Amino acid sequence: MRKKILLGVIALTVVVAGLAALSAFTAQVVNIQAHAEKDIALEPIICTDPDFGGNYNKACYVDPAGGNYGVTLPQEFYDKEIELTLSNSFFDQDRFFDIIFAALWECKQVVDANGDPVDADNDGIPDCRVDLPDDTICKIDLDNDGRADTLQHCDAQKLDGSIRDHISITTKGGETARCQQDKFELTPRASQVEAWADKDIVWQFSGVINKGAPKCRYELKFFSPPCVTGFNKFTDPHPLTDEKKPVDCHKNDKMRHVGFNDDGDAICVGGTEDGMHIPSEVSDAECASGGGAADPLVDEDPIDGIDNDGDGLIDEDPGAEDPPLVNPQDIDEFVDLGDDFKIQVIEHSLTP
Repeated sequence: MRKKILLGVIALTVVVAGLAALSAFTAQVVNIQAHAEKDIALEPIICTDPDFGGNYNKACYVDPAGGNYGVTLPQEFYDKEIELTLSNSFFDQDRFFDIIFAALWECKQVVDANGDPVDADNDGIPDCRVDLPDDTICKIDLDNDGRADTLQHCDAQKLDGSIRDHISITTKGGETARCQQDKFELTPRASQVEAWADKDIVWQFSGVINKGAPKCRYELKFFSPPCVTGFNKFTDPHPLTDEKKPVDCHKNDKMRHVGFNDDGDAICVGGTEDGMHIPSEVSDAECASGGGAADPLVDEDPIDGIDNDGDGLIDEDPGAEDPPLVNPQDIDEFVDLGDDFKIQVIEHSLTP
């Protein structure tokens, strides 16, 4: 009898130990997951109806140019329509009914080759393109005729200023009370003040979209500013306001100095030239063969008031040569402006 009891205790011990081992194993098999999706979509659009998107029940098309106004002429108005809408994912869920959002301006950020923000000063805040140090201008010869067709920053990401200063925003379709409110102002927390200042973030307005009214459409009207040197406040047809004011522009002779040697070297260096020539200059082939012909330094001055090429002429003044080396019709002025228009979700409200 005692032997049977002992065997029973042993069997019970084995079973209990087995259960304990099984419990310890299954307690680690926990699968916790979530599939997060965005709740809103924001796109520049093109609307073909006469009201240009005022009827929210009529579909518009995504603008292939995005938010880029392209090349604009001074003192002309240019429009962009932008649509904010709830995403399909928001409609697919049933917990929340509406979204309160804030519209913000933010500086355009410097990005690397992969499109990721750049933080060159390692302060934890992405850099703004207006703060890029390289403000030099490059002349672009699009048709390879030896004369520049346009000017641009040598650093293609460089911006001269903010475009927000020249844009007015209005709500389409009579939805201003819902889509462009003066409440729910978004302000930086104490830890965000520096980042807001560095990224030049400015709150514009707030609004609400919901499953019953899922869209807000806006017109961003851009007034292309005149250059300061071409603006006369006494004769200008537009009143001087915050949206209509002149800006400092880059000024240069776009027709000259392409295919020329602007580095001021009088001879070939190291058997090669700089790849920029006019017919009377030495060629790469001549340099490579040891010719070392002199560089005549003709018409190599940008319009900056300095004798850059050391030929005794400042800015190759008209009349200094025959014919004049600067064509007044070819003095070009331009400015690059940009910003990001962003929508920040503030909160979701539960479905009634």
